[in-house]
Amino acid sequence: MHVKEINRCGPGLASSKVADFINTTSREWSIPKLKQVLSEEEALSISHIPISKIDTEDCMLWDFTTNELKFSPKLKHFWWKVCRNRLATKENLMRRNCANNPMCPMCGKHSESIEHLLFHCKWAKNVWFKSPISGGIFPNNINSPLSWSIAAKEKMDTGSWSSDFLAKAIFIAWYIWIARKEMVFQDKIGPPHGTMARALGAWGEFKAAKEAVQIHVPPSDRPPPAPKLWAAPPPGTLKINCDASWTEAAQKGWGGIILRNSRGCLLDVSIESDCASLISLSVSELVPPWEVSALITDIRKIGAELELSFCWTPREGNEAAHWIASSRASTLGCNWVSTPPVPLLSILCNDASIYQ
Repeated sequence: MHVKEINRCGPGLASSKVADFINTTSREWSIPKLKQVLSEEEALSISHIPISKIDTEDCMLWDFTTNELKFSPKLKHFWWKVCRNRLATKENLMRRNCANNPMCPMCGKHSESIEHLLFHCKWAKNVWFKSPISGGIFPNNINSPLSWSIAAKEKMDTGSWSSDFLAKAIFIAWYIWIARKEMVFQDKIGPPHGTMARALGAWGEFKAAKEAVQIHVPPSDRPPPAPKLWAAPPPGTLKINCDASWTEAAQKGWGGIILRNSRGCLLDVSIESDCASLISLSVSELVPPWEVSALITDIRKIGAELELSFCWTPREGNEAAHWIASSRASTLGCNWVSTPPVPLLSILCNDASIYQ
């Protein structure tokens, strides 16, 4: 994730809406309008954000993906609540008329906001000062967990901080929260170094379990994989195989789609791809990365309306679509569908051998 402060001084930008910069006919960004209020670089960056082709409601998105925060869903959910100010602190409970006062139960001197609970409280500070990552965390300077998380992610991306810095910090914050709950509900409070020991112990167990999962059988000891071919769809069904490729230097992408049916009339459509993350996002209710949110939302809505089914297949079962995408079909000429190139024809014949 890359976050940059954009120019906010452009004329008319403060009173503008995103819709003002979208061509209502083509449903594409209006580059000239963007350049009127933003720099060339900013306008170009925004123009690369896909726009939904279907009318959908705006929504809030969490920008850290599961690939970036690699630990248990429980801790991911905890940190999401921290960044969204959803923890049941005394301050938040007071706001909901669920507490008599907002004072911190640990120190009794300040209102218990999330920032105070996890960073500013004297007891919490003592925990952080005993942590092995205290050199990168200055509790008094953290006034927004979300802003701090974004800054931490940027430092991790540049190598200034270790790749597991944020994950380790969230483990420590979780055990500060646990200690606070034990004090409130069990009238039990331990020393700060005890909380740190629990956090580091849990972190060590997590890393050990993660490393154990990554242990794999040497290639020489593995049985040879069974050959996989394209599978024909059920009778009366049309199968769409799809794949895509991307060239960073040219900032262009190519898609490959191939439709093949089984004998009979078209009744349903089955869409197959070897991109597991795309299939998973298409069939689940997971929040997609913001960069592709509009595209995934369109896929889900069209899929529901047309009763499409989505299925993952290994690369061996998706060779035709993969070849088209990798070959940049737009450069193949106009007759490549009616007269397939030899490599593609070979793949199609091999797939068709399942009928024999």
